[in-house]
Order: sequence, then C-alpha cells, then structure tokens
Amino acid sequence: CGKDKPTADTPNWTNGHGFDCAAYAKKGWCVNDGFAQGQEWTGGTKYNSPEKNCVVCGKDKPTADTPNWTNGHGFDCAAYAKKGWCVNDGFAQGQEWTGGTKYNSPEKNCVVCGKDKPT
Repeated sequence: CGKDKPTADTPNWTNGHGFDCAAYAKKGWCVNDGFAQGQEWTGGTKYNSPEKNCVVCGKDKPTADTPNWTNGHGFDCAAYAKKGWCVNDGFAQGQEWTGGTKYNSPEKNCVVCGKDKPT
C-alpha cells in the first residue's frame, strides 16, 4: 500500500542559493532520504524545500507515526488527532501545552503533530 519511491528529483530545482539536488548529496547535507545530522538548517522554505524536491533529502518519503507511541498519559497519535490537539502537522491553536518532553514529544512522534515536518 506504499507509494513507490520517486526516481527523479524535481527538474531544474535549486535552493535559491545556487545549489541543486546533486550538490546536496555531494556536500553531504542530505543522506538516506533525509538531512544529515546537524544539516537540517539547509532545508525548509528558506532553502526552497529540498526535502520536497530532492530524492536524497526525502522527496515523497513515506512518513508514519512512531509505532506504539503514547504521551505517557494514555493518549496515542490517533487520540491527538481525535481530540483536536494536533491538526495539519502542528498543534492546534491553544493546544501547545499537549506537546514537549512532558508529554513525550508528540511533535516528534505523530505525523498529525508535525513529525518529519520541514522546519
């Protein structure tokens, strides 16, 4: 049921600063379908979202909730969506209190709360 991994980068894409997908791979900014540790700064809208345009940076990478995750208080990712605590890859307005380390970082574990969302 998974989407096939893309076979091509977005044609003629650059990050707006002279670097294309091949440069992201060559410079080691992206490896194995994501940003190299410490190189996350090279992504997001400021750099034309390489994670949405370069296979090496994770273009069309399937994203899933962390298996068996709970917030330590009996709520899983589905509950965060159902209760409206998280919507559209982030916390609903006024519901930010449901995140962070106190609640086992749903923003790092639940897609609906922003897991793998470009920064």
